[in-house]
Amino acid sequence: MKALSPISGYMDDNAEIFEEVIKRLGGGEDVTLAMVVRAKGPTPGKEGFKMLILKNSIRGSIGGGEVEKLVIEKGKALKRGESVLCKFDLGDIGMSCGGSMSIFLEKISCGDELYIFGAGNIAFHLSKIVADIGFKPMVFDYREGVKVKNAQIMEFQELLAMIPTLTLEKTYVVVATDSHEKDAEIAAVVARDMPAYLGVIGSDVTAGELRDYLIEKGIPARDVDMIHCPIGLVKARTPAEIAVSIAAELICKRGEKSKTR
Repeated sequence: MKALSPISGYMDDNAEIFEEVIKRLGGGEDVTLAMVVRAKGPTPGKEGFKMLILKNSIRGSIGGGEVEKLVIEKGKALKRGESVLCKFDLGDIGMSCGGSMSIFLEKISCGDELYIFGAGNIAFHLSKIVADIGFKPMVFDYREGVKVKNAQIMEFQELLAMIPTLTLEKTYVVVATDSHEKDAEIAAVVARDMPAYLGVIGSDVTAGELRDYLIEKGIPARDVDMIHCPIGLVKARTPAEIAVSIAAELICKRGEKSKTR
C-alpha cells in the first residue's frame, strides 16, 4: 500500500485510508476519522475529504488551515465510542476563503480493555472468547508456568503496586486467581478507582466475605454493591462454561454503558 501524504487532501481510493484504519486497529491503536460531510461556498476542503487523527501523526487532510487545526484538537479530545458533528463558518475562524464546512468526527476503538487478574484455565478460555467480541484482553498473574502464555508475570506485591498505574475508569476487570485471599486484595486496590465492570470469581459465601473485607478496607458500600460476585450471568461449573458466563455478563454491561453515552 502506498503511503498517505499528510497534505494529500481527497484520496481517490478511499480503500487506502480504511486499510490504514484496519492496520492501526490491528496494532492496538485507537484512531479518529474526520470526514467532510458538507462544504458550501469557497472552502479548502470538499465533501468526501478524509483525515485520520492518530496518536502522534496525521494522515490525509480535510483542507488545511485553521479549520483543520481545530478539527485535530477536537479529534484528540474525543473519548472511546464518541462522535461529533462540527460546523464551521470559515470567516469566523479567521480563514479568508469564507464558506462553511461540516466535519463528522468519530473515535474508532480497537476494543474495550479487559484486565484479567489470574492466568489460569478461566482466563485461558475467556481471553480467547472476548477477543472475538470486541474486547482487548490483558492478563496478569504472579505465578510462572500459567495457562495463558502471553500473561504478564510479576511478584504479587509488584502486581498490586502496578494496578493504580492503569486507567481503570472505563475499563473492565475480572479477578480470578488461584486464591480467594489474593482475589480480595486485588479487588480492594481495583475498587479504589472503580472500573466500568469489576467481577470477582467466587461462591455466594465468598461474595459475603469479600464484601466484609472491602468495607473493612474503606471501600464505600455503594461501590462494593457494584461488584459482580459471584461472577457471570448464569451458574457454571467448568472453566469454559464460566468463561462463557462471564463474557455474556461483559456484553450486557457494555450494552448498559453504551446507552448512557
